[in-house]
Amino acid sequence: MKPRSWAAGILLSCFVLVSCADTPFRETVGTRLLMASVFDPTADRIWNAVRTEMTLEGTTEFRPETDEEWNAVRNAAVTLAESGNLLMIGSRVRDQNDWIAWSRDLISAGEMAMRAAEAQDPERLFEVGAEIYRACDGCHSQYWVGQFQPDDGRAVVEAGERFDREENE
Repeated sequence: MKPRSWAAGILLSCFVLVSCADTPFRETVGTRLLMASVFDPTADRIWNAVRTEMTLEGTTEFRPETDEEWNAVRNAAVTLAESGNLLMIGSRVRDQNDWIAWSRDLISAGEMAMRAAEAQDPERLFEVGAEIYRACDGCHSQYWVGQFQPDDGRAVVEAGERFDREENE
């Protein structure tokens, strides 16, 4: 590398570090508590909006029926889409490649859910649920492997709080 381009690289790196340090964003919780308190309930609202329950008494189809119910689903989709941005702030960012890609996939899936809710299209919302799951599961498979055991028995929120304390100590 030429001395001049080497020096330019150092100056650019310093500029990026200073720019990042001056960010107006401030993380108030760690990633796991964010997942437990925002992402999980928001995704569940979308996934549970269109479902089929089968019991001994019969089969029941659930779909949003009123404008109010569809607005609640749309609001959850807005929250999910915008929350994808929260994963790309500060110390939550694990890397600049796959982490960012999974976060953007979640944003895109949230946007698709918003459009399905605005169109009041239960079939499309159900399909989009798979896109949300793909983004969540793909990221969890890559970055959250081994954090919890299936027979662990602890509530996700309790575990999220415990791990957040560890992250922030």
